[in-house]
Amino acid sequence: MKTRSALSMALAAMAAVALLSAAANALDGKGRLVGFVKDRAGEPVAGAVLILRGEGVVVDARSGKSGVYELDWCSPGTYRLEIRAEGYLSQTRGDVKILRDKDTRLDLVLRRGEHTKGKVVSSEEGVLKLKVGEDTATFAISKGRKVVVLEASQVNPGDEITVTWVIDDGRKLAVDLDGRGTVAGKVTGLGDTWVEVTPDGGKPQRFVPCWVGGDPAQGGGFDKEMLAKLGRLRLGMQVVLTWEMPEGRRVVDVKAVD
Repeated sequence: MKTRSALSMALAAMAAVALLSAAANALDGKGRLVGFVKDRAGEPVAGAVLILRGEGVVVDARSGKSGVYELDWCSPGTYRLEIRAEGYLSQTRGDVKILRDKDTRLDLVLRRGEHTKGKVVSSEEGVLKLKVGEDTATFAISKGRKVVVLEASQVNPGDEITVTWVIDDGRKLAVDLDGRGTVAGKVTGLGDTWVEVTPDGGKPQRFVPCWVGGDPAQGGGFDKEMLAKLGRLRLGMQVVLTWEMPEGRRVVDVKAVD
């Protein structure tokens, strides 16, 4: 029964991708990336987040119930594709080429990873340490995984995060980080799209809002509501800031305190 179900879903996914491809003549000079996200057993992965990045361009989408995804209205060029799904290892594909008035087909296979949740002890010199109960778990950080390196460089002792990891050459290799936390302190820096908060006795920490939407030409950009909140802050103000990953710690809420 499972084999028949998997086959039926795969056929449905292929049909959905075919329908997407049939609409390529309506792209009006743009291109599109379409495909199917599945696991190693061939089962569809629903809800996978796909982010296509190019020079000054970000387009994102999620895979549907059948694993089919579509990233459309992309200007012709070469992009980097990032794929994330809860319970699976993240992937990055470089040199993804988008062609004018055509669909590019790219099917993706995700691998499940192990997860460890704990509080950050330290993150330095390519090693991340978490306090897990009474024990300390140690993870290597690969420089080849730039997003993980970025996130690991921004976490602080006491932050509670979840590490997705695999065994690589006899070590636990961190391949994805996820988390949420708060920082209480004084506003010590402000820019058009960022805020710097320095906790009492701590080091300055810089945050930007989450990115909303895709291509800036289609209205994508930093969360406007959060930018408005940051615009009301003043240097020296005491605040409590809430952050979330992915791709570094992104501010999702900030409140002034007396």
